[in-house]
Amino acid sequence: MAFSGPRARGMRISIAPDRVAVVRGLSGLHVRPQGLCADVPSPDGASSWSGPLAVLRELLKSNSGRGPMDVVLSSAFVHFALIPGINRRLSVPEMQSLARGMFTRVLGDRASEWEVRYCALDRHTLLAAAMETA
Repeated sequence: MAFSGPRARGMRISIAPDRVAVVRGLSGLHVRPQGLCADVPSPDGASSWSGPLAVLRELLKSNSGRGPMDVVLSSAFVHFALIPGINRRLSVPEMQSLARGMFTRVLGDRASEWEVRYCALDRHTLLAAAMETA
């Protein structure tokens, strides 16, 4: 059985609306993390991404380094939907429109400008993810 955890000497970045964390030194099952964490100031009416990204920029300045990284986003930023009953003969643009339409129907017009991705779980179901653009 293979372990599919963080990459050797990698970095994990966790982004939530109220907190951002950067942890370095992840190595398989032997974790020796060194990290920084900061609270995000209350939003000033700007995009929900603006506060966390500003804090992340500052944390990365003091935690420079290169190498592999994993980014974990809060579910406040990424929305998921299962779309059953898909006809596999739909074109790629049709499936993209179907996924986008699902989020617009569920979350309203604000979702019509979001970034939407999807993948087929089986021959009849899509898993779609939508995220506000930063």
